[in-house]
Amino acid sequence: MPLLTARPTARPDLRPALCPPVLHPMRQPLRHPLRRAALTLGTALALALPWMAAPAWAANHALILWIGDYGNAEDNLPGIDLDAANARRMAMAMGVPAAQITELSNTQLTRANLAGALVGLHQRVKDGDRVFIYFSGHGSQIAGRGTDARCTEGLVARDGLFLDSDMQRVLTAIGEKAGQLVMMNDSCFSGGAATRSLGGPEGMKPKFLPPGNKSNSAVSTLGDAYTCGNPTNTTRMTRSLGPLAAQPRGPQVLYIAASNDSQVSFATPRGSLGTLAWTACLQDAAADRDRSGRINGEELRACAQGLIDKFGAKQTITLQGNSELPLSFAQAPAAAAPVTTPAPSPAPAPAPTQATAPSPAPTAATAQAPAPAPATATAAAPAPPTAATLNAAKVLADLRAGADRALQVTLSAPQPRLRVGKDLLDFSVASNREGYLYLLQAGSDGKTFNLLFPNKLDENNFISAGTHRFPRASWRLRAGGPAGTSHLLAIVSPTKRDLSRGLQQGAVFASGLASASAARTLVVEATGGDGSATRYGASEVLGVVEVPE
Repeated sequence: MPLLTARPTARPDLRPALCPPVLHPMRQPLRHPLRRAALTLGTALALALPWMAAPAWAANHALILWIGDYGNAEDNLPGIDLDAANARRMAMAMGVPAAQITELSNTQLTRANLAGALVGLHQRVKDGDRVFIYFSGHGSQIAGRGTDARCTEGLVARDGLFLDSDMQRVLTAIGEKAGQLVMMNDSCFSGGAATRSLGGPEGMKPKFLPPGNKSNSAVSTLGDAYTCGNPTNTTRMTRSLGPLAAQPRGPQVLYIAASNDSQVSFATPRGSLGTLAWTACLQDAAADRDRSGRINGEELRACAQGLIDKFGAKQTITLQGNSELPLSFAQAPAAAAPVTTPAPSPAPAPAPTQATAPSPAPTAATAQAPAPAPATATAAAPAPPTAATLNAAKVLADLRAGADRALQVTLSAPQPRLRVGKDLLDFSVASNREGYLYLLQAGSDGKTFNLLFPNKLDENNFISAGTHRFPRASWRLRAGGPAGTSHLLAIVSPTKRDLSRGLQQGAVFASGLASASAARTLVVEATGGDGSATRYGASEVLGVVEVPE
């Protein structure tokens, strides 16, 4: 049963600064043959796992950067081409069309080309677009430049080091335009004279270049005085990457590193450990721990870390930015038969003065309008839970996590505790921008969605900036039970959306079971899945407690 019943009263040119080329060629052959454990890893995190069909947003972009060929057999990395294939799959799972994926690889991945690709991406991105950036290759360090830091880190291109500081400036500029920015970095940042003796898990190759050959290197003039350090999962290291953590658009940016600030990352002929783990987890419905229907940054980290730990690698997946940012829709378990949620059956023919809610999906309210006199609708009992039922409140939380904090929306209720069948809900919405207002509710049963506003009694949902009190005179909202906590979310979008799509159209409110398909449709509509601007503002999720009379 929903939270509320209705009583109608009437029908009414950035260009990053580049440092001189810095290369630390590796002069140490891989000591150990690939052991069976590495082969098992590649099998367990199979590249050929079936991928779900993800909705493709026309305004999404991906830049995939990968380099395993450094022009020297001892420096080259295995499996990076397989990383690239997985990165393409991850991009498409995040809604990037194949036509909007740009790649730079191996000999193409020079510092100048990398800078040009980032500048080109910045120029293509329009307000509200979504961006995915991926890198797999070596990382390295040089002595600190321009800061008080002892070390400066960066990505190793074909001809030198692309500094983190340059990358951060580009990410900041892109993040100021994009509605969402996700970067996955499967490299590490290390170096120093002390890296002459490197260990690591047998059969896995560290993804950094120690300065064994000091020609064309910042280390050449420093000799043994260069003490930037070593990684802690071989010996020790320091690192200070912090992209966008404190930037104005930070909450819409997520940076995912394959290792923490004191570790290296590892590559195998089957692909790099971090990328293999990310790939597998974005396909695994079990990674969606809160049953919101989407996998967010923290859920991805926890799942990927569990896989890496099973293979004994001391490599810690690290997040910076908005760890709650949703990345991809969760995939149904491969072994299970497809779950289909039956559409709610038609409502029985209503009596002239009272309408009955459809079954099995409960609705927020179903008041027949027009009716000879105002009528209060009653709702059917909640449908029994199914395997496809999600946590409706967590779906709303995901929508909140993906909102643009520049579009400030607040939702408040002077009386957030209501007696079932007695009390009316009164609430206010404040927005710093004009736009179209949508009020979503997750029922107190935890299994239903209701679009409370706009509704069939009040379809004009455009609001000006400022504070607005609801409900309006043409409709009221009464607590309908069951006892428990329902959750409300206010969304303000600069463009008109159809958040009722996929829900059952009741006499007043659109409503439906919180199935995976309904959640997906709701998210696509709310976030601009039709290719329009994806920025929207969202309030905190407001809990309303319903208590027995």
